[in-house]
Amino acid sequence: MIVLGADAHKRSHTIAAVDAATGQVLGEKTVAVGARGFAALVVWAHGLGERAGLGAAARCRGRSSGSWSRAASGFCGCRRS
Repeated sequence: MIVLGADAHKRSHTIAAVDAATGQVLGEKTVAVGARGFAALVVWAHGLGERAGLGAAARCRGRSSGSWSRAASGFCGCRRS
């Protein structure tokens, strides 16, 4: 499982991806706040999942019903059941 942690600021967000089993940092990305930055983070996170051999359902099923789910559903193409 890949865990994402966020360091959110007024003008930028930095996300770090960590392998939950080993604690190894898999990568990090900093983007400007806004729709474009959020879209870039979603694409980046999906790329991590693909490199780790996770399918689309495994990458997206952990989302809550909060704003992440509503916003990310337009970018990831996953279907919510």
